[in-house]
Amino acid sequence: MRNQIYLGSIALEKNRWVAGRMPTYLVSDYLEQIKKDGFAGIELWENHYMKAGSAERKKLAGAEIDFIFNSYLSLKDGITDEIREIAAAIRDLSAKAVKFNYSLRDFDWNPGYTEEDYITQTDNLLRFAELVPGMKLLCECHANTLMEHPQRAGEVFARLDERFGAIVHLSDGREHLEACFDCYGDRIRHIHTANAVEGIGFDYLESADIRMRDNYELMVSRGFAGTLTIEFVKNAADAQGYYTAAQRDLKYLIKLTEEAEG
Repeated sequence: MRNQIYLGSIALEKNRWVAGRMPTYLVSDYLEQIKKDGFAGIELWENHYMKAGSAERKKLAGAEIDFIFNSYLSLKDGITDEIREIAAAIRDLSAKAVKFNYSLRDFDWNPGYTEEDYITQTDNLLRFAELVPGMKLLCECHANTLMEHPQRAGEVFARLDERFGAIVHLSDGREHLEACFDCYGDRIRHIHTANAVEGIGFDYLESADIRMRDNYELMVSRGFAGTLTIEFVKNAADAQGYYTAAQRDLKYLIKLTEEAEG
């Protein structure tokens, strides 16, 4: 399983939610260490490429490492210039896959949205896919989006072909994960890992060992054979501190996945 665990570049980024989401470090500075430590590749946060200078973009595009492009592109407004720029970046990087989100909250419990909104976003997604031919597109089935609810997510995937897969979260509740596998288990191809702890932010994965282990064993028993990304790690002061925490989580995940898979 060692070669199936990616590092999310957002995990090392202290500005991921603040300060205009401007990056504070260069991903290229960590390329050799990431390879040396045995990560399969990098899930590259879009701002680490889109807001980077030309020299950094060139280094990343020329890196001999696999990328999943982590985008927060909007599916609301059709194929905008921003969407075209994101598609060009994905092609320049020769990324293996792109992660995206449905930005729309479920209209069943948010009456400001309608069935037409859900259809429009799916149609826009299909148009985006045409700009990145041959690409695997991985939808993060995230809270507060249309894809949070397993039954609705299953309905979405029923409209989409095999290019489109799902991302679920290792820390989710067991009943929720079971429902995800019931409704679209054949599309679950990637896992995001993080251990959010109320009041303190994030902690090491091993501090929630029972939950992480039980959930992964459930996933394997339901046929999961995909990849993982370390999405967020224990709080730190800077990118190097975050990376040290990611190294510890990598060791934990290698052990956990190897044991679960026998």
